[in-house]
Amino acid sequence: MQLPGGFFIDVGGQPFSDDGSVDEFWMTWSWFFALKALLDGAEDTGAQPWEESHLRLWRHGEVLSLEDRGPSDKPLTPRVEVAFLPFARSLARQGLAFVAWTERVLLALDTREPPVPEALRQEFVTALRLPRDVLEEVAAKVGLEEP
Repeated sequence: MQLPGGFFIDVGGQPFSDDGSVDEFWMTWSWFFALKALLDGAEDTGAQPWEESHLRLWRHGEVLSLEDRGPSDKPLTPRVEVAFLPFARSLARQGLAFVAWTERVLLALDTREPPVPEALRQEFVTALRLPRDVLEEVAAKVGLEEP
């Protein structure tokens, strides 16, 4: 079972990502590993929020440049620039909200009567248990507290 999801990002009123550029939740989490690398001092890094993505992120002070290219190096999105900290805060805020939602879903599965079959429950656990540590570190570094 695949549970697709991701971030729908607009820059200047234009979509940078949409329902065609999101994939499984664990791939979405690559945004947080990329943001962590940039917050830790890297000037550039990559992410793969969906299967065909080769997203590049460059930080120049307070400016973040983003561009996604496909496997053939063909641009999938135009290169865009955003203010780094507001962008990172927005993604971290959405990530924290998502984690809170996944915890409610998993709790509902665990307390449901009649019980959810274990194989189905495990599919949800596998899809929804994402590494909180990287998200929490990004959130802390951009000045967010958990909800």
